[in-house]
Amino acid sequence: SQLHRKVGTTLERERAAGAQVAAAELAMHFELAREPMDALRYYVEAAEAALGRLSPRECMSLAEHALTLLGQVPEGTERDALEIALATLRGLSATHVHGVSHPEAKSAFKRAYSLLGDIPGHPMRGRLLHGFGFVLSLRADYAEALAVAERAEAFSSASNDPVLVLVPCMVHGYV
Repeated sequence: SQLHRKVGTTLERERAAGAQVAAAELAMHFELAREPMDALRYYVEAAEAALGRLSPRECMSLAEHALTLLGQVPEGTERDALEIALATLRGLSATHVHGVSHPEAKSAFKRAYSLLGDIPGHPMRGRLLHGFGFVLSLRADYAEALAVAERAEAFSSASNDPVLVLVPCMVHGYV
C-alpha cells in the first residue's frame, strides 16, 4: 500500500505539471494505498470523463465500484458530496445502458436526491434534478416528478441560478 501511495502521489505531481494521467489510474493507486477519500474523488472524475466520452457502461462500472468504497470513509459532508456525484453519474449512465424504466436508474437518482438537502449547492444538482425528473416523468410517476420540479425551482430561486431555472420548466413540460 505504501508503494501505491508513492506512485499515486508522484502521478498527481506529474499531472499538476501537465502530464496526461488518467483519473482512473489515480483512483486505483489511492484505493490500493488505502486512501479511500482520494480514490473516491478520482473515481468521480473518471466516471464523469467516461460519460463525457459517451461510454455509459464504463461510467456505471466506475461509479458502482466507487460506491462500494463509501463505507471506508467517515460520514460527513465531503462523503455525502461524493456520494451525490457518484449516484448521479450512476443514474445518468443507467438511463443510457438500461433505459428509464429500469429500477436502477430511479434508485440511483433517488439516493442522490435524498442527500441533496444537506448540500443544496452541489455542482451536479442540475444534472441530478433534471435526470431524476426526466426518469420519473417517463415512468409516469408524475406526482414525484412535479415534486422534483418544485424543489429545483426552490433551489434556483435561492441561488439565483439561471441555468437551474430551466430544470423545473423541462420537468413540467415532460409531465
